[in-house]
Amino acid sequence: MVCEKDCNQKGFSLVELLITLVIVIILTTFFAGSFTLTARRSSLQNEAIAIASRLEMAESLAKSGQSAPQQISQFRIVFDSSTNSYTPEMYNTSGSPVIGWVAAPAISSTPISLGTGISLGSGSITISPTGQPAGAPSQAAEIRFNTRGFPADIVSGTTIAPRADNAVYLTDGKNYYAITVNILGRVQVWYYSVGQWFSFSR
Repeated sequence: MVCEKDCNQKGFSLVELLITLVIVIILTTFFAGSFTLTARRSSLQNEAIAIASRLEMAESLAKSGQSAPQQISQFRIVFDSSTNSYTPEMYNTSGSPVIGWVAAPAISSTPISLGTGISLGSGSITISPTGQPAGAPSQAAEIRFNTRGFPADIVSGTTIAPRADNAVYLTDGKNYYAITVNILGRVQVWYYSVGQWFSFSR
């Protein structure tokens, strides 16, 4: 019998096709997992940058007094771990509509919720970023700026004193970011890796 085509030409065997399919499935699973982890870290990083930007806005507004006609002496951002949200506020001293802390519409007139899967907290991390008190991280309930734009705290009655330990921590359960404000008002973003904090450039 004479072959019209090359008799030695062969196709892929079933075993070869199955091996190729298994390799494709393994590679797809690996890259899909890597993409998911990268997307989660990116989302957490963006959330940290957004908080840092709003803290800088609060600092700038506190210094500039741009909230006329209301008489504003301080701005702050309050962090609520139970709802994983934060609220920008300003202290109104004019009595109209009220004397006290009210929403700061120049930043946001409503509370801001963190993204899905992101929460406030530092988990089991035992060290703080540079410039923070030594030891385990301490989550700030609020970060407040006085009229000079410095982070401040009420020590007794209405006496306002500088405050150095201002830090907010974010996690998605695997990755950790921190936003700190030093005693001069400098806002920094940090990320945690291999047992230490690294400053993140925005």
